Amino acid sequence: MQARERLVAMASEAMEGLGRSRWRVESYPRPSLAGILYGATTGIVLGLTLFPNETLRPGAKARQIVLFDSENIARWIYTYHREIRSVITCVAFYTAIMPMRRRLQRHSYKSGWGHWFAWFTAALLGGPVACTSFDSEVKAVETQSAKKH
Repeated sequence: MQARERLVAMASEAMEGLGRSRWRVESYPRPSLAGILYGATTGIVLGLTLFPNETLRPGAKARQIVLFDSENIARWIYTYHREIRSVITCVAFYTAIMPMRRRLQRHSYKSGWGHWFAWFTAALLGGPVACTSFDSEVKAVETQSAKKH
């Protein structure tokens, strides 16, 4: 039995040495409220900045509903709509590509798998909130595994 325990310990050390985790997240949790709010907010702002001539003109329904027909906010968004759109897009793609890719590779996910695609889409839409959601899911798997042993 000691040989098996040593072998498991060596395998764990080798995985950690390669930058891999021995924990594998097999499930995809429902999006958190913070992720939904982040995605909805960025989606609305992105919608306003993608079509500023239609959404920010006086009398437009989007301007009345979202901005409460505020002239100052509409003018500010119209002035900086390219910069706002660029920041939102860059944050979304950076979060989806860099941190989530590293997290998924660390837990031995391969591109194209169903869970990988679900996490990638969540990171694209949910931004940094998806990264914290993934980390909490890994911690849940670790504690669940620790309870079994």
